[in-house]
Amino acid sequence: SELRSALGAQEFDAVLCTGSAIAHVPDADTMTAAFGAFRSVLRPGGVLIVDTHDWDLVLAGGDRTTIDASVIRRHDRRAVRTYAWHMPTTPGEPAVFEPAVIVLDGDRATRRSFPIRLWPFSREELRERLAASGFDGIGLDVMPGDDRYTAVATRPLPG
Repeated sequence: SELRSALGAQEFDAVLCTGSAIAHVPDADTMTAAFGAFRSVLRPGGVLIVDTHDWDLVLAGGDRTTIDASVIRRHDRRAVRTYAWHMPTTPGEPAVFEPAVIVLDGDRATRRSFPIRLWPFSREELRERLAASGFDGIGLDVMPGDDRYTAVATRPLPG
C-alpha cells in the first residue's frame, strides 16, 4: 500500500482515524482497502481506533438545518453559522453535510457554504469491513442517543 511504502518499516501501536474521516470513502471496497493500509502499519497487537458518526441515527434525523444561536461580530459585520444535512434518497448516494456562514453587512446578507459529501454505513457494515481487512477483537463503544461512536479493532498476533 502507499501508506506502507511512505512509512517504510515503521510500525505503530495505534492508528487513529477520527472526525468521521472514514465516511469520505465512497464505497465498501475502498474502505476495506483503507483499513488494510492502516493494518499494514500496525505492529501485531496494535489497535485501530475509528471515531465516526452513527449513520443510522444521522439518517433517521432526515434532512434538516440548524442555526448556531451565537452571532459572530467582526468590525461592522455580523455572521451566523448554519449546519444542514441533506440525506441520500438512494442507497450508495452520499449524504451531504453543508456548514455555511451568513455574513450580515448592513442590509446585505451573503451566504458561503462548504458542502461535504459523506458515504453513510451501518455499524454492521463497519464491523464487516474491519474484519475483511484482517482485524479482530472488533468492539464498538456506543452511547445510547449519541450520534457518534468509536470502533476499536486489533491487528491479530501471529500464530
